[in-house]
Amino acid sequence: MSLLLMSIAAGNLMTLPVLETGSLKPTFKAEMNEGGSAAVELRVTVSPAGVPIHCSRGFVNGPTANADALCTMIQAQARYAPARDALGRPAYGAIYLWNHWKHGRWTGNELPSWDPVDLALGTNKMPGKFAEGSIFRLILQADASGAVESCMVTTERVPAQVADLLCREAATAPATAATDDHGAAVPSVQEFNVRLTSQSLVDNLVKRLRRQ
Repeated sequence: MSLLLMSIAAGNLMTLPVLETGSLKPTFKAEMNEGGSAAVELRVTVSPAGVPIHCSRGFVNGPTANADALCTMIQAQARYAPARDALGRPAYGAIYLWNHWKHGRWTGNELPSWDPVDLALGTNKMPGKFAEGSIFRLILQADASGAVESCMVTTERVPAQVADLLCREAATAPATAATDDHGAAVPSVQEFNVRLTSQSLVDNLVKRLRRQ
């Protein structure tokens, strides 16, 4: 049995960084796009000491200045309970952080339903009562080269077979390796999101496109 499968079958102690002090609510006046709204996704690396050491832009709707200001704010003010690896040891952690504005006002930092995912998968049939295009949240443990060593699905009510599929597919390619504050690649625990869609839905979309 591979380490990946062992992580699913056995007790896996992996956790992502959790905010302890500071706030994710912007302390600056955000700039809006022409429609009066904006959204920002950041990828933040947190050290084993709970300090945000890297912050980079992911999805940005609106001026990029919002992302830069958020990164500066988070690295200056936020402190985290660090990520934990499969054995429960403090580790470098990589997470996504969102912020949204509408009509010029901040509306929170919830994950949107249209969240750009790390991996899109097709399946013969959607599992259980999950809707088409459901997003599944995973935690991956990667070595310094990005190779996935361990995986855990955190979305509730996911059958073991589905969790196994998601983890196997997530591990087929290296994750983006995390780096320490000196820029050296390090083992890390990372947030990873997968969108699952049935093949029948894909086939129907293709048929509609062909008719146009």
